Amino acid sequence: MLQNCVIFNDGAFSQFTDPKIKKEHVVYMDQGKPFIFGQNDDKVLHWTGNYYEVKNVADVNLDDEVKHDDHAGHAAYEYALASLRETAPELPLPIGVFRDMPEETYGERLTRQIEQVKAQKGEGTLEKLLFSGKTFEVTE
Repeated sequence: MLQNCVIFNDGAFSQFTDPKIKKEHVVYMDQGKPFIFGQNDDKVLHWTGNYYEVKNVADVNLDDEVKHDDHAGHAAYEYALASLRETAPELPLPIGVFRDMPEETYGERLTRQIEQVKAQKGEGTLEKLLFSGKTFEVTE
């Protein structure tokens, strides 16, 4: 996330937001497509096997280029994209969904667990809970 601060660093991210130049500095991660960018969509992020480098679209076969897949879970690609600007600041900033792995939420898991216990042991009551097993009585 890039956050502009109008007090201390106004315009610090203008290379990524200025419509006149942002196509040179931003690559949009579109599902199923290679990482094409540039003012005339003439550059591509090419995966070498270890890192990304910029190549001209005219010099590569786009069918052979890595396509973005936010569901596949290719850790090497994702990590390289996420750290692209840290390792090579001259490369474009990737924008979009890096990874979309559907998982149960805490609430969904809890509800599923409660339903499983109800199916196994039946509906419980507070009285059953309080008077089951070892209990003791507190007197004044």
